[in-house]
Amino acid sequence: MLLRFVAVLLPPLLFGCTQPPGVDLWIDNVVLIDGTGRDPFEADIWIHDGRIERVLPATTDLIPDAARRLPGAGLFAIPGLWDMHVHLAEDEDHPEALSVLVQHGVTTVRDMGGHLETLHRWQSEISSGDRIGPDILLVGPTINGPGDDSYHLEVSTEEEGRTAVQLLAREGVDQIKIHRLVSREAMRGVLAQAEAEGLPVVGHIPRGMGALEACQLGMYEVSHFTAMLEASVYRDVEPAEGIGPALEELVGSLGQEIFACLAERGGTVTPNLVIYAGLAGAGDEVTRNMTTRLLDRLGEAVLLLRDAGLPIFAVSDSPGGDPPAPWGISLHDEMALLQKAGLSSMEVLLSATSVPARFMGRLDEVGTIEAGKQADLVLLEENPLMDTWNTRRISWVVSRGMLVEPLLSASALENR
Repeated sequence: MLLRFVAVLLPPLLFGCTQPPGVDLWIDNVVLIDGTGRDPFEADIWIHDGRIERVLPATTDLIPDAARRLPGAGLFAIPGLWDMHVHLAEDEDHPEALSVLVQHGVTTVRDMGGHLETLHRWQSEISSGDRIGPDILLVGPTINGPGDDSYHLEVSTEEEGRTAVQLLAREGVDQIKIHRLVSREAMRGVLAQAEAEGLPVVGHIPRGMGALEACQLGMYEVSHFTAMLEASVYRDVEPAEGIGPALEELVGSLGQEIFACLAERGGTVTPNLVIYAGLAGAGDEVTRNMTTRLLDRLGEAVLLLRDAGLPIFAVSDSPGGDPPAPWGISLHDEMALLQKAGLSSMEVLLSATSVPARFMGRLDEVGTIEAGKQADLVLLEENPLMDTWNTRRISWVVSRGMLVEPLLSASALENR
């Protein structure tokens, strides 16, 4: 085991970080799985001023005199992980999640609905190095119809939909998220203004509207397979008579038509299988069996997404779900479920690294381990291409060039 130490002069918000910002880091003789999809190779990684300065052949003698050397022999380096669906600051703020996510190897998240004032403050503290936390991409408050969650922006008319998007665009969001109670009229305004602002519309499908109609109107990404099933049951025209028939639609010809529409748009659906995992391992036998069968059918839908050419993301929806999805480890659980569904270990790894980075227009900055990119990477004790479960066997995390101790319990490693 590598020697652990904590720098005593670090600010309180940086507890767990073992290296002050600005110190070069040299990781040598590591097996590099760089996130591009190419085969692993042995390399040295030189990190300078928070960025990857160079990736060099292993055992090079170019190490800078001032660099801190981290022996990488026997370790596997992967890009920092992405969780494309978390809620850090909705009805409750979760500042404790920021460092926990990084300590689980999650260095970028997309916050899928929360208070922008809090999220902007955390973004600033993380960017300045005053707080350990992941890069945070934003949708801001979810746009919804009246009568749902307190942190949503309520709209009823086309004009209110346009105004909500204009407000969020001024706040610098990356995407616009809608929810199930948005009316058709308001959705027209949201979609029109979002297109004018260059902001993709993602989220849940408004009630009464099927997934195919939502895609044809201009929706870019559907959050959760659950939202697809719900849309089938609640659509105005020939609704599915329950979850069973809705599942058959999802894995049948209608599902393939929806996926083809999203592929043409450059969009996707996020599976989010892990929200069912707790039910599959708890409760009465009937519930466990039903959930297991549901996960099996949703696994079929994952393969249909892949075959349709849609990008697949690993997401947790932390801290949502029943039971709640724990920060960080839930992403690793989702990755394991994607592998169980039939994706290769490489496909799973890319679903949490370069694929979401490309989808969000950030691949020039993050998502792979290449020279010039932000130094976000995870050092593993076992090969994740042999078994996706090994992504949780973390030796070190590097976030923005800073070395951070991992936080994974023995139970998290053993329960599988």
